[in-house]
Amino acid sequence: MKYKIYPMKQQTEQQIEAIHEMIAQQNLSKKEHLNMRDAAKFLGVSTSYLYKKSSRKESIPFYRLGKKLIYYKREDLQKFLESNRQNTCEEIALNAELSITQKKEK
Repeated sequence: MKYKIYPMKQQTEQQIEAIHEMIAQQNLSKKEHLNMRDAAKFLGVSTSYLYKKSSRKESIPFYRLGKKLIYYKREDLQKFLESNRQNTCEEIALNAELSITQKKEK
């Protein structure tokens, strides 16, 4: 009787890879300054998107070491995420009602 080792080996390799990813995420959460790749991973965007934002000096402050190395503060990335909040339909309706009420009072 032959045993198939390959599916078990593949499953073990997948588990090891998942553990490596979890460790990388924990290390990422401890860093105060993130490089371009880590910042993109933190935001859930591509490095090219982040590079475009940086090259146009849009929205996200960054630090440059030399000509090529770019770093971001985790706090600045968090502020960028929070600054792009979109209102819910309920909030929009409430704001509209308040605006109409204020106009009537004037």
